Amino acid sequence: MRNKLRIMLLSMLLLFGSVFFIATSTQAFAASDVSSVSQIDTLSATQNVQSASSYQQGYQAGHNDAVSDCIRNTRIRPLARGLSDYSRGYVNGYDNARTHDRACTHRPQLPSNYIRGYQQGYNDAVTDCSSTRIRPLARSVNDYNRGYTDGYNFARTHDRACTKR
Repeated sequence: MRNKLRIMLLSMLLLFGSVFFIATSTQAFAASDVSSVSQIDTLSATQNVQSASSYQQGYQAGHNDAVSDCIRNTRIRPLARGLSDYSRGYVNGYDNARTHDRACTHRPQLPSNYIRGYQQGYNDAVTDCSSTRIRPLARSVNDYNRGYTDGYNFARTHDRACTKR
């Protein structure tokens, strides 16, 4: 991605330098015909540089918005639709960041049902120890209940609130 940006920036710099050279060349202004052609070339080249910078600004804004959305874990915001260079750059930058940026592609795993059950069972056991109560445990075979039972039993035998050490 950086190499592509470097190539684009170098080509824009080369284009701008050649346009500047043509515009300031004394030979280009020698005849009126050559002068008018040179002015037309200069205008079109300047518009290309402006549209490229507008595209880059849109691309960067779209990329930044997508990363921001991914970090905040918000919905995908509606994209600007239009034919301007800025809009095309915005859409391309947003899409590229959503598919390739680490903030958008690397999401932490949610805890498994066993882990969630274990944590809940552990917390309930500590609460029950302070009130000297014992809960009947579920005997089903699903992951959450197995984790709940293991967490509950571990806390009853090892937690300081339950063993009164």
